[in-house]
Amino acid sequence: MGEAVRLYRLAAEHGYSKAQEILGEIYESGRAVEADISESAKWYRRAFEQGDTTSAARLANLLFLGKGIARDVPEAVKLWTFAADHGNPSAQCNLALLYMSGMGVPRDLSKASRLLNLASAKMDVSKQLETLASRSAGQQVDATGSQPPKG
Repeated sequence: MGEAVRLYRLAAEHGYSKAQEILGEIYESGRAVEADISESAKWYRRAFEQGDTTSAARLANLLFLGKGIARDVPEAVKLWTFAADHGNPSAQCNLALLYMSGMGVPRDLSKASRLLNLASAKMDVSKQLETLASRSAGQQVDATGSQPPKG
């Protein structure tokens, strides 16, 4: 483990939310350490518990996709909603896609439009929508977050 990672860990263990967020990113990406999604999720959660909206949105991404951790769509929706309500454009965009498709939430085009308008005022949403749509293709879930029965 590099010196920078060691110092981020020290700060994160002392409750510094920005260091917790950065450790989450480091463990998710595998930069300077071996990628470890469960460790990433742990640090994102700690930062979110202190109100960090970026960490909430990133943890929601992991939970929604089931990327290296158990998939939990209802929890992802809660985290994205928290982050979106606090102005995080990435979360606003992700929630908009869910409301457009009815994936994990009741379909609501009015809410989707409002969220996209909020997000687009802060970022270009087209690439994020494309990325999330392609990642979630084939991962149908109903409004409760359950995958429909097969067969």
